[in-house]
Amino acid sequence: MQITLNGEVLLLLPERAVYWAARKTLWVADPHMGKATHFNKAGLAVPRNVGDADLQKLSLLIDSLGVERLIFLGDLFHSKYNTEWDKFGEWLQQQNVAETHLVMGNHDILKPEFYHKYNLIVHNEQLIDGPFVYVHEYVAGMEATFEGQYIISGHMHPGIYIAGKARQGERLPCFYFGENHAVLPAFGQFTGLYLIERLSVNDAFYVIANTHIIKV
Repeated sequence: MQITLNGEVLLLLPERAVYWAARKTLWVADPHMGKATHFNKAGLAVPRNVGDADLQKLSLLIDSLGVERLIFLGDLFHSKYNTEWDKFGEWLQQQNVAETHLVMGNHDILKPEFYHKYNLIVHNEQLIDGPFVYVHEYVAGMEATFEGQYIISGHMHPGIYIAGKARQGERLPCFYFGENHAVLPAFGQFTGLYLIERLSVNDAFYVIANTHIIKV
């Protein structure tokens, strides 16, 4: 689904990412790579191919859209180092992407050398990019620091509850766009949802229902 935000045309993707065609830039929030292996080490049975599927999905987006810049809005890797990090790094080196940026999230706790090894450009707090500023977590009032720029964030893993007939309903991931900031859905499959509430009548929710995006 195509929208216009702060004078720029954006493409909201059912794969839980956003493409900014004018800059050939893909925004991805909260992949949480390595989470499956992390949980397996803790004794919890989680399919190991979850991360592989996410990388394959990301590869298809990069190739089909002609992405030249990849921006991760935090929580790229879930926790401490495990072998999934090197798998991600090898994957990244195979992509035809000129720049890969990471705005650090609360789960991004690897030492700097791990990021530098695969040429990630790391931003500790925010990245300003034309009419947008990328952060991992939006904090109320931070828009005063970035006057005229729209804040793009992740962290929350936003979702909403869609009620159906006969007291049935479903929790679905969504994109949230408020007056001054947006929250992107978590890209990673192995992530939960936080039910987000409308703060203003002008807030927009774009719900991801399989391969479709629906504004509600």
